[in-house]
Amino acid sequence: MCLAKHTSDTLNQKMVFNQRYYLYCGYHHPLFSVKELSFSNILKENFIAFNSEAIGDVLSPITLFKEAYDFTGHVSAYTNNLDELVRLIYTGYGIGALPDQFVAATHLASKLRRLPPSDGIADIPIYIFWHKHCVLSAIEAKFIEEIIEFDVSL
Repeated sequence: MCLAKHTSDTLNQKMVFNQRYYLYCGYHHPLFSVKELSFSNILKENFIAFNSEAIGDVLSPITLFKEAYDFTGHVSAYTNNLDELVRLIYTGYGIGALPDQFVAATHLASKLRRLPPSDGIADIPIYIFWHKHCVLSAIEAKFIEEIIEFDVSL
């Protein structure tokens, strides 16, 4: 299961769910303790970004959001490692976009603050892939079927 921009002809793919991204700051960031935050408070903040936020790449909707709302802060760091991005946000190096499901599952959830806008900034599809020409065992086929049919909204 992964994010995907391009696929191979040798793989089956099925979108399983959309992962909603929100902006976050960390415990050591000045915005973490601000009582009343508005969207305008974050427009000049520096960003931690995924390498895949480049226009045309899988996380480009995050960059398109920042451009549409005229974010003026610079990118403090780039990474493709989600754990590293969380650590950089936590330490106050900048704000960044994270999938809400991931933050809820991390031990740092109480040390990260969701920032405006309250409805998030982008939905990024998550896919499951499996080889077209591989004969699946009954267990493997059932596993893929269960993942595709699972309701992530529960």
